[in-house]
Amino acid sequence: MKKSILYTLLLLLLIQEVNAQQTKKKYQFKSINNTGVIIGQNSSSISLQTSNGFELHNNWYVGVGVAYDQYEVPSIPVFIDVRKYLNHKQWQPFIYVNAGMNFTLHNSNYPKYWNWNGQDAYIFKNSIYEEVGLGINKSITKTTNFFISVGWSIKQFSYAQIIGDARVPPILQQTTNYNYDFYFKRLSIKMGISL
Repeated sequence: MKKSILYTLLLLLLIQEVNAQQTKKKYQFKSINNTGVIIGQNSSSISLQTSNGFELHNNWYVGVGVAYDQYEVPSIPVFIDVRKYLNHKQWQPFIYVNAGMNFTLHNSNYPKYWNWNGQDAYIFKNSIYEEVGLGINKSITKTTNFFISVGWSIKQFSYAQIIGDARVPPILQQTTNYNYDFYFKRLSIKMGISL
């Protein structure tokens, strides 16, 4: 939770810095699209991500992103993407912070419904998604760049399990709720293009 607060404060400071600039205002729409590998303690998987927003005149980028993350449990993270490019040259190092919500997708391992026969139900809760990292951006054409980045990512997986008792008729049936929270900490390696 402390890390979430730290990331949120960092994001607010970055946005405040962007707003504090009173010089020439030039905003350029940018679309950042990438694929990557997520490596964690339990497994590894691929991810797909897109972020769309505006690059500001002072080498800041602020956008809204969405991803497909299939590490352990498939999910759709939706997040704010903030990047700071460290120079104006052909090779641009950058740092980035992503912070948002993780929406878990139902799958066959977690049935959606239960009935009087005792089938379990899993109710997924909205949870956190965070990533911080660095990378390098290489200009290919005037409007297209290639980049590669390495980051540290946290994906929360949170759900309630509801179990019905099959020994009693449906009308008298009692249910038991169990709540679970998991935090998947992973290394994220990505490459893609920005237009």
